[in-house]
Amino acid sequence: MVSFEKFSAGVTQYVADEMIPHIVGGNPFLAGMAGYIVAERGPAMLNPILESPMLKSAGIVDEKGNVDLDLLYAAAKKSIADNQECALDLPFGRIKLKAADIEKLNKLCRGGGETK
Repeated sequence: MVSFEKFSAGVTQYVADEMIPHIVGGNPFLAGMAGYIVAERGPAMLNPILESPMLKSAGIVDEKGNVDLDLLYAAAKKSIADNQECALDLPFGRIKLKAADIEKLNKLCRGGGETK
């Protein structure tokens, strides 16, 4: 388990540093605006998601608001094999995630530093 603060800081940093700059097929202006908003308000944006009764009943979030990063990491690793990628269509473009992205995100959510 990791604290909500570490988790949200890692997700926010990953989105701003890794996802937004690599958006393809979309509007770069909107992607840039989204990156700025995520960098400024990421934790506040994640909090309502983590309050979901479904996530709590699945044990992804405990009663103290800690996130089971081991469970999320294992599920993500199982979903993307080393040589595959997963495309995510966002309102402002498309991003492709690879196994290395899961590793970066996991490290950041544990408080492990820079993506670059």
